[in-house]
Amino acid sequence: MSGTAEEAREVRALGPEGVSTVVLARLARLAGGAPEMARAVALLGEGARADVAAVLAGLDPAAADEAVEALCRADVLTRDGERLGFAHPIVLAAISGDLPARARQQGHERAALLLAEAGAAAEEVGSQLLHVAPSGNAWAVERLRDAAARATGLGDPDAAIAFLERALAEPAGELHAPLLMELARAAARSGRPEAPDHFRAAMRAATGPLDRARAAVGLARTLKFRGEAVEAVHVLRTARAELGDADPAVADELEVELLSCAYVGLDSRLIILDEIAAMPPPPPGPAGTVFDRFRLVSAGFEEVVKCRSADRAADFATRTLEGADDLPRDVAQGGHVFLTGAVCLFFARALRRGGGRLRGPHGRRSAARLGSRLRGRRRRCGRSCTGAWATSPTPRPRPAPRWRCGTRCAAPRRTSRVP
Repeated sequence: MSGTAEEAREVRALGPEGVSTVVLARLARLAGGAPEMARAVALLGEGARADVAAVLAGLDPAAADEAVEALCRADVLTRDGERLGFAHPIVLAAISGDLPARARQQGHERAALLLAEAGAAAEEVGSQLLHVAPSGNAWAVERLRDAAARATGLGDPDAAIAFLERALAEPAGELHAPLLMELARAAARSGRPEAPDHFRAAMRAATGPLDRARAAVGLARTLKFRGEAVEAVHVLRTARAELGDADPAVADELEVELLSCAYVGLDSRLIILDEIAAMPPPPPGPAGTVFDRFRLVSAGFEEVVKCRSADRAADFATRTLEGADDLPRDVAQGGHVFLTGAVCLFFARALRRGGGRLRGPHGRRSAARLGSRLRGRRRRCGRSCTGAWATSPTPRPRPAPRWRCGTRCAAPRRTSRVP
């Protein structure tokens, strides 16, 4: 077919089933190993390697070349160097759909073995195994895990999730717990809502406190940025108590995740005020570890929250970010140290411009609420009515608001309360 408008009308009139019938009839008329070659390419998919397709079809190189030439002349295949494809997706669907289910599955399994022997990319091997039924094959689990790692490295967490879910269906044996952890991390990178459930499954499957602590870190990160920072605090505290001194590096990671909850929500900040107060002072020199960087940025943020020294806050934040090229930027992967440092710098400048107070486009009080809310201090009038949250001092005295109970309270009236 030459692709004219008249031919396009004929194809539309035939419909998919009619086109499939025509394609299969044309394929059956071809001599030699052309039908076997077409089926092999259908199993391998678009961009199939000609040498691997020839082995899969059971043809020698000369016969395979003749078959490819015949298929190209018949407008079934297209060739680009050593890669083969189909003239149209409907042709691929017709040939693949004509294969019996058992033959198709066996063909994909053999294709995966041939691709692995030929040194094909991990994702090519894994893509074949996605079409093979689980059978407890340890080799398939390893290849699918390699394919997931490759997809993750290429920035495709959705493909990694497909490979890992298929690997877990084998079943995976002793690799079950590590695969669950990798699946949870891929789901978190992809922003899947089921990521916390995967982390919880990884914690249940973990064989010791160290693996559970690592899964707890991932679970806490997903919870914090779903607005569930209070639950993240409980998860991290439990993991920290169970881990003890077994691994100082992971213990520091748990501590960073726990203390960072103070900067993602007021509710979570209120329940870890003791941990914030007990945090060691920031190091005097450059930060050597992620925990050192967090101590610096936390000290800077506290300077901003309490409207103290803009210069000290900026210094702490700048030292946090110096030489931090290796810090992750993605908040789901521990990027809150970098993000908090950048936010601290922003508010340090605002504090400097405000002459020691946080100012905003709607006046001093509206901007100062950041500090008052994060400080977490409340004053109550002492009666049955609900108290108000404290704010920063205002430049002029204002009359104290009258509560519904009739008592004047020293705390400024707020139109909304923070829980």
